[in-house]
Amino acid sequence: MQYSLLLSLISFVVLHSGCTQKDATNEQVEHNSLNINDCLISYDWIYPSDDNPLAAWKFNPDKTFNYSTKLLGGMTAWGTWNIISPEQISIHFTKTTENYTPKDDILRIEDCNGFTIGSTRYIMK
Repeated sequence: MQYSLLLSLISFVVLHSGCTQKDATNEQVEHNSLNINDCLISYDWIYPSDDNPLAAWKFNPDKTFNYSTKLLGGMTAWGTWNIISPEQISIHFTKTTENYTPKDDILRIEDCNGFTIGSTRYIMK
């Protein structure tokens, strides 16, 4: 029991430790100790928060991403992302499995536990 509490505490400290991030011009940007690159890259981000998500994002170090959804018959999309402010990331879709490409959008990251696009909140899996 104490072991799991200790692991939870360590995870919390690691996720919320102070750090810096780089913006679109590669300048260091400090904001609420949040490092957007460390938060987003290589994690699975899902909606909703269960074992059978309806949608998921994956962000890569080369500023690309892939997105998939089961909604409206399903779709997979790929594109690029870029930090535009300490709390916002632009999403540019470049390719999909469907006959249309979604409009570019803004991802708003509140903390390393989740982000929103529109009114949909995605959480780290």
